[in-house]
Amino acid sequence: MITLPLKSIPETTFEIEIGNIPYQFTLYWNRRAGKLTMSIIEDQGYTINGISVTSGSNFIERFSFTTLKYMYAINVADYSQDLDFYNLGETSSIVILDESEVEELESEQDAQS
Repeated sequence: MITLPLKSIPETTFEIEIGNIPYQFTLYWNRRAGKLTMSIIEDQGYTINGISVTSGSNFIERFSFTTLKYMYAINVADYSQDLDFYNLGETSSIVILDESEVEELESEQDAQS
């Protein structure tokens, strides 16, 4: 699991490597829409701008990145609370999971039900 910093004032840009492929992430608060937004550039030339960072689901699921498949925004203080301008970097973070971590979480959920 990789945890990304959540600070966007005015914006934050950082780079990480996932599966030997460099990615550049830019996070910024979209004042007009009132939500956190992300742009991702994959070293292979694939770029997506204006991704809405939403809690509770894999918000990059619909995109076709090479090694980046599972990305979730969470509020660790209250999982039911969505991200807002005031909890960025305080109680919220973005986590990137690989397929084995997602499978492990799903099997844990199945065992609890």
